[in-house]
Amino acid sequence: MLKIDANYTDYRDDTDPDYPFGKAIPASTTDSTDGTPWLDKMFNDLHGARTAIFKKAFGNTRQPLNIPDNIENSDTLDAILKLIQDAFSLRLFSVEISGTETVVNWETLGVSYDPEKRYAAIATPLGNYEEFLPFGTECKNDGLHIYPRRLINGKIVPGTRHKKWGTRKWGIGKWNDYDTMRVNLQFQEIL
Repeated sequence: MLKIDANYTDYRDDTDPDYPFGKAIPASTTDSTDGTPWLDKMFNDLHGARTAIFKKAFGNTRQPLNIPDNIENSDTLDAILKLIQDAFSLRLFSVEISGTETVVNWETLGVSYDPEKRYAAIATPLGNYEEFLPFGTECKNDGLHIYPRRLINGKIVPGTRHKKWGTRKWGIGKWNDYDTMRVNLQFQEIL
């Protein structure tokens, strides 16, 4: 990400706190060269959004590289990846699920649920469950709902594995009872 500083142009504003890495200024007339014509608002919008992402991710701990982003070095991509990492780094759970739907109550997750907020959840099987597809999740007033599903013979089948008669690989129980399984659950409120 470029800083709009003396290395870039003399026609800039370094004093606006909303643009800590500088911002473009408009030209005094459409024919003048003392600023950026009508593009200053568009340029500042793009640069302001990238600056906001960067500052949210790194605060004052890192400065932009001051070179254009490319596929090898991208301040913007680094910032987005850091925000994602931070969002999931502290909220990893291992929970037990069974059947076609399991509800994990908000107290278990340490969350005071607010339907106006946004949340992100990723549930993945813990162990060797190759037939499982990504699990669906849904936030409701009573908790986080997890919907396991499997791919069996080309068909999507809801639910965890069924128990077998007697003592077998997947547990003890009646035929068609759902077995339990543990899943890794990453959960975070999105700001």
